[in-house]
Amino acid sequence: MAKLLKLLFWIAVIYGAVVYGWPWLQGTIEGIGEETASTAKGLSAGPGGRCYKLASDAADDFGTGMRGFSSPPYDTEAWAEFEQEIGDRIAYADAECRCAEDTCSLSREALRELDRMVEDFGRMIRSGTSSRIDPGRDMERVYGLLASARAAMP
Repeated sequence: MAKLLKLLFWIAVIYGAVVYGWPWLQGTIEGIGEETASTAKGLSAGPGGRCYKLASDAADDFGTGMRGFSSPPYDTEAWAEFEQEIGDRIAYADAECRCAEDTCSLSREALRELDRMVEDFGRMIRSGTSSRIDPGRDMERVYGLLASARAAMP
């Protein structure tokens, strides 16, 4: 009986390490790689570069995620989850974009535009109808602001 309990204990430990420890370790390693990759791409390691990176990642994630909601019928539960996740990313990026550099102000403007898009899409999905939202034009504006932010980096 004691051997069986030990075996179950070690199975639970290994399962926990694989399910929880491995993704955490991968995220940590990828985070280090992203920091190095950003610096290698010429992005400033200062607050403006970090702000731009967070805003750009939020815009990319929104652009990728909204494809799942391109036409009715909409999965309102999936939207609510996605809306929360992307809202959190936008809020986090906005909180990190408090420097006085032009890069930060342009990135904040892109984040405001992105937040407006999330609200517009939310209204559209909750009503269950398509509307006059033009995601291509709106994302073009966001990416234009982000391109200006990158160009303004020292």
